[in-house]
Amino acid sequence: DNQRAYVELYDCADSTTIPDIINYFRTLPSKASNDQRLLLSYLYLKDNEIDSAKAVNNSLIASNPNTSLAARAMLNNFYIALYNENNVSSASALLSQIQSQSNLINPMELLSAQNALKTNGISANILPSKQNHQADKNSDVPKTYALSQNYPNPFNPTTIINYQIPNNNYVTLKVYDILGNVVKTLVDGYKTQGSYSINFNASSAGLASGVYFYQLRAGSFTATKKLLLLK
Repeated sequence: DNQRAYVELYDCADSTTIPDIINYFRTLPSKASNDQRLLLSYLYLKDNEIDSAKAVNNSLIASNPNTSLAARAMLNNFYIALYNENNVSSASALLSQIQSQSNLINPMELLSAQNALKTNGISANILPSKQNHQADKNSDVPKTYALSQNYPNPFNPTTIINYQIPNNNYVTLKVYDILGNVVKTLVDGYKTQGSYSINFNASSAGLASGVYFYQLRAGSFTATKKLLLLK
């Protein structure tokens, strides 16, 4: 019943250990939460078992309707359609469903998905709509600094990082290895207030599989998160 323990076990999956770890996750004890079962979908993706990953997601969606867990499982299917199946039409349809339940998912994750779809050649108004919404640009100005978790994560070789700044500021966004060395500078310059999306391609930086960290600095604000590259 320890979520961190399951995540650590998941992180141990590689070409030699993944068959045994997948078998373990397929027979999780009854006390295991559905969040832990969702990791099985990620394990199947690591092993390039796309249909099995989708089956886990679909099972969680069917058994947990109108929940945050179902929305996250649906988001997993969205990224599978977009990146693994190269099916932009299906990805767009899935994102529309997620949009209709936008209250169940982190807004930054929804924004990441929108930007991922746009990166793949789609430019559509798929942001959550609200009744009596006014086209006021000020409503889109962030109120706080924020750095979102990259998505997908683990990734290979590209992932999206979103951040927002409420004031004009000098911004740096850098990727570090576990020794603290800068391996890639994604942003280094003056930025106006707003939300930003960065597509990080690990191949262009010549990075090997492993754990890395990315850090946002804007004025006195600093935030750091971990990302995992799996080749």
